[in-house]
Amino acid sequence: MMFRDKRGGERYLSPWMFVVWALILVGIVAGVIIFYAAQIDVRADEADILSTRIADCLIENGKIMENLGSFDIFETCNFNEEIIENEELFFIDIRFFVDGKEKEELRKRYGVLGWESLCAFQEEDEQENFPRCSEKTVYGFTDKEFKIKILTASNQIGKESI
Repeated sequence: MMFRDKRGGERYLSPWMFVVWALILVGIVAGVIIFYAAQIDVRADEADILSTRIADCLIENGKIMENLGSFDIFETCNFNEEIIENEELFFIDIRFFVDGKEKEELRKRYGVLGWESLCAFQEEDEQENFPRCSEKTVYGFTDKEFKIKILTASNQIGKESI
């Protein structure tokens, strides 16, 4: 049996091909919108990581670093000074205690200094626009026992891109 006029069904398949392409396109666009519209609040985790990095920078193998009087967080811990001081996204407060007494002359504070009072109210009132705070206490020694209290806050909120 011989087929004459073998044009096939291209004229019938062409509209369906465009429908399939349109469905694929709609699926990809919907997936991208859903992915980028999600906003994740990582402020508390970011403040915790920041305080851990500072503790690791100050204390190595239980020994506290030397020259605490000339300690500069930007050089010693490799933090970007412009981001911490100018972007108004972070607060860092480092307090040193020697034999149970605070050494006020060693205290270091960086970032938005007004957030210290907001951290005091963090647990009572979880406001959406307040920074999230993390407080760590670490111990080290030289010839005396040191206790270091590190209070950090982050208010770096992710932005919706769409």
